[in-house]
Amino acid sequence: MQIERINRSELPFFSELHCKLAYQQEALQGFLGTPFSKEAFGEVMKRKDRQYTADNRSRLVEVLKEQYNRWGIEQSDALTRLLDNSTYTVTTGHQLNLMTGPLFFIYKIAHVIKLAKELKEEYPDKNFVPVYWMATEDHDFEEINHFHLFGKKIEWHTGQSGPVGRYEAENWDRWQQEVFDLFPDKKDELELLFSHYSGDNLAEATGRLVQYLFGKYGVVIIDADHADLKKLFRKTMAKDLVSSFAFHQVEKTSAELHEMGFKSQVMPRPVNLFFIEKGHRERLVPDGGKISIEGKGEFSPMELMDLLDSRPELFSPNVVLRPLYQETILPNLAYIGGGGELAYWLQLKGVFEEAEIPFPLLGLRSSLQFIDKNTAGKINDLGLSFSDFAKRIEDLRKEYVLEKSGNELDFSDEETLLEQLEQSLKYKAEQTDASLAGMVGGEMARFRKSLDNVRGRLLKAEKQRFENDLNRMEKIQQKLYPNQGLQERYDNFLPMYLKNPDAFVDQIIDIIQPFNPDFIIVTDE
Repeated sequence: MQIERINRSELPFFSELHCKLAYQQEALQGFLGTPFSKEAFGEVMKRKDRQYTADNRSRLVEVLKEQYNRWGIEQSDALTRLLDNSTYTVTTGHQLNLMTGPLFFIYKIAHVIKLAKELKEEYPDKNFVPVYWMATEDHDFEEINHFHLFGKKIEWHTGQSGPVGRYEAENWDRWQQEVFDLFPDKKDELELLFSHYSGDNLAEATGRLVQYLFGKYGVVIIDADHADLKKLFRKTMAKDLVSSFAFHQVEKTSAELHEMGFKSQVMPRPVNLFFIEKGHRERLVPDGGKISIEGKGEFSPMELMDLLDSRPELFSPNVVLRPLYQETILPNLAYIGGGGELAYWLQLKGVFEEAEIPFPLLGLRSSLQFIDKNTAGKINDLGLSFSDFAKRIEDLRKEYVLEKSGNELDFSDEETLLEQLEQSLKYKAEQTDASLAGMVGGEMARFRKSLDNVRGRLLKAEKQRFENDLNRMEKIQQKLYPNQGLQERYDNFLPMYLKNPDAFVDQIIDIIQPFNPDFIIVTDE
């Protein structure tokens, strides 16, 4: 196995803001506070100690134990360690994508596992627990109801609605059979995996699968859709309900980011809460002194405050308040996410400050690309590199043909001659009749267009000469960059996992370097 690391700025998939989050957090210090580094964790631990209480710890552990018992999974030593005030968490979160969805679901969790391990080496008198936060209260089912295998979309169809974590795991035999059909010689391995990807609902199934894949590494899985945890967050939810404080703070910070040329990732609302029940997730919308909830009617703020005190589980923080909820109930030091995720965290620092909740360190998740031995050989045979294939296919084809053709398609001499001819003719026209200079320019423009047509025809002819190579390039690019995107954002983990189920996760964890943000290319030898 060969490992190459390249700067993310060399690839077209990462924005300017993404690269700043990777390599130049100091330039964003006003929006994220302390830049991400191994040394910064000592400072953040002190801030967390001043805010996080023993009651929060005991409440958290009680809920986690209850969830683990309900899911029928083994409780790890990490749950007990969380009761100790010298134990902290490092967290990543993700939607409940069907069968984990794209590969970076796996990379995120592997990243916090490795991060916790390295922090323990740096701070041996402290404990660090990697946490996977399940986005069980999301409701965008179309984003999570599928995954891809060999370019085929495997999809779960159901008529359920509301928070996706509560969706019953119905009709799963249909999509699972599609997977069996794609791996006819892996029936036993898939049956074992699917036996762990099961439960009363999607939250339980996801929790059980993550425990099966990562449990031995001490990962703690949390479903925050729980009344006892939301009781810890009532103060902040109530503040937003009556004052819209999050809306005002995000609007202010977003304007500052816009001045720097960065777009907003999230749009705040006057009330950043949902009302949730089985099959329902509805916004709280201020309306003339009242707050309306679709399907429920209108309420006064005081009526909702009373309901918040008695039934906090009926309220769900949206994307603006969810990070504050996480940092309230966890002894957390850092959040690990993708560029888009961390971009919206940058809009929230003022919200954290007004809510008096410590802002965590923000770390960019590891980004990996796997290249099998056969594909690597084809790339070498073509004389190209991995990064070459990140270009648009038409640009890559053109550059390849021009390089292989040597000087045959180099028209620089002809262009120089045209330029000299144009200057000569313009000079003569100006000496004879200045009004003819425009005519000379028009005629020369037609000459250049003719030259472009000749060049295009010759290039087309050369492409036919290299047709086999160009077809191979296109297939390689589609494999490396499905639909002109990164492998990790499209492909599912199953093909790589089923090659070696016992070593797959170990391999990912071993490769990841939490404090090195470079893009990682892994090639089979």
